[in-house]
Amino acid sequence: MLHQSLFHTFLLSLLLIGTVMSCATNPATGERQLALMSPEQEIAMGQQAHAEILKAMEALDNPGLQRYVNDIGQRLAASSERPELPWTFTVLDDPVVNAFALPGGYIYITRGLLTYLTSEAELAGVLGHEIGHVTARHSVEQMSQTTLGSLGLGIGILLYPELQELGRAAQQGMQLLFLKFSRDDEREADRLGLRYMTDLQYAPQKLTDVMDVLAAVSQAQDQEKMPGWLATHPAPEERRELIVQTIRSENLQPQNPIVNQNEYLQHIDGLIFGSDPRDGYFVESRFYHPDLQWRMEFPEGWQTTNQRDVVGALSPSRDAAMVLGLTRSRTVDEAALQFRQQKGLSFGPLQAIQVSGASGVLLPFRAQTDPGIMDGLAAFLSYQGKVYQVMGYSMAARWAAYRPQVLQTFESFQPITDKDILSIQPLRITVTKLPQSMSLSAFVERRSSPVPVSRLAMINQVEPQETLAKGTPIKRVDGQLPPGARNEIIF
Repeated sequence: MLHQSLFHTFLLSLLLIGTVMSCATNPATGERQLALMSPEQEIAMGQQAHAEILKAMEALDNPGLQRYVNDIGQRLAASSERPELPWTFTVLDDPVVNAFALPGGYIYITRGLLTYLTSEAELAGVLGHEIGHVTARHSVEQMSQTTLGSLGLGIGILLYPELQELGRAAQQGMQLLFLKFSRDDEREADRLGLRYMTDLQYAPQKLTDVMDVLAAVSQAQDQEKMPGWLATHPAPEERRELIVQTIRSENLQPQNPIVNQNEYLQHIDGLIFGSDPRDGYFVESRFYHPDLQWRMEFPEGWQTTNQRDVVGALSPSRDAAMVLGLTRSRTVDEAALQFRQQKGLSFGPLQAIQVSGASGVLLPFRAQTDPGIMDGLAAFLSYQGKVYQVMGYSMAARWAAYRPQVLQTFESFQPITDKDILSIQPLRITVTKLPQSMSLSAFVERRSSPVPVSRLAMINQVEPQETLAKGTPIKRVDGQLPPGARNEIIF
């Protein structure tokens, strides 16, 4: 599959029909809280959203790690004020550093975040924080306030919102997933999470280590990436001191605090680090997809991105775009027919085309949008039993200038025959122990790494020149980056 949709997002039912505005007592805080839905409706909403999340982001195929995370989450949730919820904890196969919660007890953490944690206590701190959002009903309260203000839930995660008018590639966004909580909500979730983890005897100070590593990631992360934990939570630097103060003021210090570093590291040993190049990667403007065995060249200078369901490109002036993705159709004619059935579009004559290794059809279209009239081309290509849809479009006044670039991109589709590309494998975390007292920098000098020592220091939560004791467990990154691949693979 292609990697995490740019434009495909989900319309979630709010299940608010027939509800009456009311205030309820928050079970976690004891305070009166605006709520337009009952606990039963909250659970139903979470169930529906959970199914959509797993369609979009996919659960990690690692039963042992899934059981490990779920067990910790279930024990934390059992100590919360809402143990009766159908709590579900899922590791998502996503390289973005992220964790989030949906109403009703649905908690998610990405493998991207797991690679930056170093102990079970840190994992418990993250899960406890997300549990706190659910027990305090932060999402429900925000949605209730939004409904009262008639603002709707149409603010999504589209990377290019100005292009959101084109048919299926532009449905309303899942704001439910990307609600940005207030500072007060975050403080409350931190306080509740600390309570839950210390109830299970986990070392509460480890939540400050999570804040430190998230601060480091936020400084290094490309701000144009898809939203992650750092996009939906306030800066970790703002919260670290408050966590320290809460630990002191509430005397949250177990007698024998649990860290469980070795057990945690055993569970993430072998985990993919960064983006999996088998799902596709860019070398400059050329896109390779080893699993699907094809490549395509986008115009030089265009901003490109590889997501789970589509590959996208945006012109330097941000007034034209191209989108490539798989269809569910069995033939190109079926795919073109389904595209023709979209409302708000008019079409030119269908034209048969042939490109290297693929046959297909070309369909001109015009769309009436709020910004004005858009013109474009949709190509439907059949290759190795799969049907791909490739669209290029711009405002009508600029289409004559962009049409040749779009056609050139379509025609660049061709099979991959290079065995080195076809056999490329992802980078993976390998846990080892230092053979003697040394720094991480000295260790990397002895054993080269495909990622910079600064990134290794981040995932190990140490300084590059810090002297570490013999036998210290270290997360290594093994493997090779595809030649010329963009650095985004390692983030």
